[in-house]
Amino acid sequence: MNWKIDKIALTNFKFFKDEFSLLIGGKHVLLYGENGSGKSSIYWGLYTLLQGRLKNHAELEKYFDSGHDENLKNRYCRPEEESLIDVLFKDFDNPADTKSYKLGSTEDNLHNAGDTFLAYTAASCDFFNYKFVSSLSDFRNSQKVELFDLFEREVFSVIEFRTAYTDIHGNQPATGGTTAMEWWKYMNEAIADLPVRLSKPSQINKGTEAYRKYKDLLDDFCEELDYYLTGVEGAANTILHDKLGMPNVDIVLTSPDEIEFNNLISGDTYDGKLHKPSIYLTAKVTDANLPVGETTIEHLKTYFNEAKLTSICLSIRMAIAEKKLNGANDLVSFLCVDDLLISLDMSKRMPVITLLMEEAEHFQLLVFTHDRSFFNIMRNTIIKTGKEGAWSMFEMYEMDKDMSEKNYPEPYLRKSGSYLDRAIYQITIGDYPAAANYLRKYAEQLIKAMLPENMHEQYTTGEENRGKLLSALYGTLKNEFCDAYDFPIGLIPDLDFYRERLMNPLSHDDGHTPIFKQELLDCIEELEKFQPLIGYKKIVLGKDQLTTQRYKIEMTNAVNGITMWAEFDLREQWDMFDLPAADGGRKYKNCEIKVTASADTAIVPVGKVMPVKKLRSEVYRAVRLNDATSPGLGDCVREMNGARRLLSGIV
Repeated sequence: MNWKIDKIALTNFKFFKDEFSLLIGGKHVLLYGENGSGKSSIYWGLYTLLQGRLKNHAELEKYFDSGHDENLKNRYCRPEEESLIDVLFKDFDNPADTKSYKLGSTEDNLHNAGDTFLAYTAASCDFFNYKFVSSLSDFRNSQKVELFDLFEREVFSVIEFRTAYTDIHGNQPATGGTTAMEWWKYMNEAIADLPVRLSKPSQINKGTEAYRKYKDLLDDFCEELDYYLTGVEGAANTILHDKLGMPNVDIVLTSPDEIEFNNLISGDTYDGKLHKPSIYLTAKVTDANLPVGETTIEHLKTYFNEAKLTSICLSIRMAIAEKKLNGANDLVSFLCVDDLLISLDMSKRMPVITLLMEEAEHFQLLVFTHDRSFFNIMRNTIIKTGKEGAWSMFEMYEMDKDMSEKNYPEPYLRKSGSYLDRAIYQITIGDYPAAANYLRKYAEQLIKAMLPENMHEQYTTGEENRGKLLSALYGTLKNEFCDAYDFPIGLIPDLDFYRERLMNPLSHDDGHTPIFKQELLDCIEELEKFQPLIGYKKIVLGKDQLTTQRYKIEMTNAVNGITMWAEFDLREQWDMFDLPAADGGRKYKNCEIKVTASADTAIVPVGKVMPVKKLRSEVYRAVRLNDATSPGLGDCVREMNGARRLLSGIV
């Protein structure tokens, strides 16, 4: 089974008057929406439907009652008009199999007996937005970070305990009962059912079996929460270390040992209340420059800036998402995020985008943002990694009032086409010169995705270099690239004919050059040969992480027992192409490094700057090996920080 969201339809819900449909078709979604265009209404529509299965219909009616102050109906619709959320799921292995769930003024099929699909889906999916990620900034410097209220409000509904709760009568609920929200809700409601003292009816009778079972329930809640948070803590630290560039920071989540209930006020008078426990977030920082090498940070804002606080919070939220139930087949695992990174500057966003792209292997992603720069970077990343076919990309605006015939706000949604999409569209309408110009832009985009930044920026920076990248690639730049990676020159697509025939003349408005549809289609076919090459490209260490990792190259000659090693820092981004074995296997960039330590400084001086492959040759000569008998870079270079992996085990 391969269940995915196929369509989300909203009628008279929040921003949307009348019916609005987002056709997803089982793909991941990247949606840019300007403020006030209805972007977040899609997020909240999906959220309301999935969370609705945890509530009875009476609790849901307020969202569709125009007279209720918590209603979610569009403000322009009349009270009698239907407000509806309608989500269609499809099994894309068996497209005839679909499931439609509806929640609205008059419809609610979320609670059908025996239907586990929506319950499993709700347990497997997750939602989060900037409110959670920015929450750590809400505490003053003097305050410890206490997260219980935040967890109760934002994530209890998606926290799955190992078992359903047992009520004060010794029974488990007929359905559900496994989320922290359900536990906590029942624990609050059950107080009213506890027996009271005959002599003092205002006081709960502590000597009853029901009271004992209630106290057991509180203890079980603490045990389950502690078990869950321990797992989140470990997963969050892995994300912090390996994905978000904070290898020296460990977060610590401290959960309550017990929950206070029915506290003594005075004499034999008790308050009969359930008191919220605390979940504290602290951090441990390991740094050789600290006087004791390690310090515990109780008040996070006194030590971490906003970007690092956001990374910490994001690691916790992503860890919660990764712990979601996704083992059953009859469900959809999706991750829906809305304006996730508004508090991160652009240099910190790329690791998060990379992390989201990795999550796309496990979840159907729905990424909504009002930040145009973030949208463009993520769209370009999708294209560069050859994943474009798995995504639907949209742009959403509030329609200009002069263009709309309605007297209320109306959305305008369009697919965010790539240069290739635009070229194909221009071919279909017969505007071949426009198609050729878009193909040139597409070609330059692909070339930039394949080349390292320091090779293409000299042909793309500044007005004087505009348009030089294509011609450069089929000149000296091609040899420079192949030399840097030991890359097979025959694998690079040949665009030179199309550059001369189609792209250059049309880019300079040469209307006399005949343009033929078939040549444009042949050019597209050649351009598509870049996609697998771009997909083979992997980052060993990004340029924003150059100060976080040191490497060591070491070789031993098994015959004579001689060992030589050197440690080094990178001076530029290190990447490689993980080509199929038939094409030569892994090809590491011969990037520039600086030696920081050496077993023999006469052979490899400390402070020397050289290409990494030159360092390898210095080391293998020192142990009396040669290029053929010595190990390749992947098998003789390892990380010095973190997991200390060999290069061959990194990607």
